[in-house]
Amino acid sequence: MPCRTWPTPFLLWASSPPFATRMKEVCDKDSAFYRIISSVLVAHLHGNAAQISVEIGRGDVPSPSQPSFTELEEALGAMPAEG
Repeated sequence: MPCRTWPTPFLLWASSPPFATRMKEVCDKDSAFYRIISSVLVAHLHGNAAQISVEIGRGDVPSPSQPSFTELEEALGAMPAEG
């Protein structure tokens, strides 16, 4: 009977590192979103202009997803004015 139980612990041991690595990647990706929001808000609360605060937030976006400066300026220009 003990011969039937050894695959279960082995499979759990073998599958744990890939699962843990994937969970870490997902958590890091989710936390990047909040880190960007935090840096923009803190920069704005320190008295920086809105465009400077957004540029600081753009610097925190991961490189593969980071928009170029011109893309950001075009998106900001397309937004309706406050008031």
